[in-house]
Amino acid sequence: MVLLLPLKVVKLFLAAFPSVVDFGHRVVFALGRRLLRDERDSPFLYTIFGIGCYAPLLFGVFLWIHLQREEFSWFAVYLYNVLLVGPHWFHFALVNAILHEHGHKARGLFVSKYWYFNVFFTHVLAFFYGHVPDHFQVAHLHIHHKYDNGPGDLSTTWDLNRLDSSAFILYAGRFAKYFWAITPLFYYLRTKKIRMAWRAFYSIVYYYGILSLIWFLFGFRFLLGYFLLQHISVTIFLAAINYVWHAFTEPTDPMNQYVNSITILSGDYNIFNSNFHAVHHIRQATHWTSFEDHFRENIDAFRQNAATLFDKTDPLELFLLIVFRQYDTLAQKFVDLSGNLSHEEKKSLIMSRLRPVEVPTTKRINDTSNKDEEGN
Repeated sequence: MVLLLPLKVVKLFLAAFPSVVDFGHRVVFALGRRLLRDERDSPFLYTIFGIGCYAPLLFGVFLWIHLQREEFSWFAVYLYNVLLVGPHWFHFALVNAILHEHGHKARGLFVSKYWYFNVFFTHVLAFFYGHVPDHFQVAHLHIHHKYDNGPGDLSTTWDLNRLDSSAFILYAGRFAKYFWAITPLFYYLRTKKIRMAWRAFYSIVYYYGILSLIWFLFGFRFLLGYFLLQHISVTIFLAAINYVWHAFTEPTDPMNQYVNSITILSGDYNIFNSNFHAVHHIRQATHWTSFEDHFRENIDAFRQNAATLFDKTDPLELFLLIVFRQYDTLAQKFVDLSGNLSHEEKKSLIMSRLRPVEVPTTKRINDTSNKDEEGN
């Protein structure tokens, strides 16, 4: 909660000047109608243009500092990374969340006339935050959402015993190969999807080629401090988030997305409605602005499926509770829509959903899904 204080101060400041906020929204939505394929995505422009200017300028300042000094400064590295990620990793999280939404747009966020903003976002701004370009289209959309964490998903949690704290170490290794486009490349070669294989190969060559050039020009310590730390951080961060989103599986119905994907109510850290992750999987075409409405309108389905719901928490807190096996606290935060479960029954249900599900190996390697791959 202390880490969230800077964000709450900003919210209080903005609440004190509603006319300024209203003017900003009107400007951003006017730009959105001109630049974006869907004007509902206009709030993204604050990040794409705001942090899109901030991050390169910040790097330019620290690059100048580096070139002026005779000795390498790890304090400068520390300061740069703190300023880059923002309070409570807010800049970092905003960029990740919007990259995710961008990945679900087959032609990108921006209209064709302004295609270069799509390229800037995925290849320049994302680079500062450690992203291999187009991960969310190449791997996330076409693999993760095709198999919904089940057999065939290269980032599945199914076969891991999440009751064991060490399971995340295994998962992080699996997710790293997936996020770095290594396993997606071999997946597309194996399934003879050559165009997608080329996209994965391009992502690898582009990102690691530039990292190699930076190493050659400025040395390994510079590369590590200013780029690899972000790359490693975003890999671990996204691994932890995905681990939480899909930590729970119903043993009798493992593909039940009401259980397999979680929902967080009244969360302090709900960026672009991402806490309604179950809605995102149950009805992928739903726009992020309508996630909560969809949940409210279909709450009976969530109740009937004994959905995995938590209240007054956030993904990182849930991750720590799972890894450190704090099942009583998880049970306290679990929302039983039926109102019939005792604390011990909630705890037992949570633990049963953290146990591994056997994943048939043959299904893991075959392209058997008929889900739409194009996204919205």
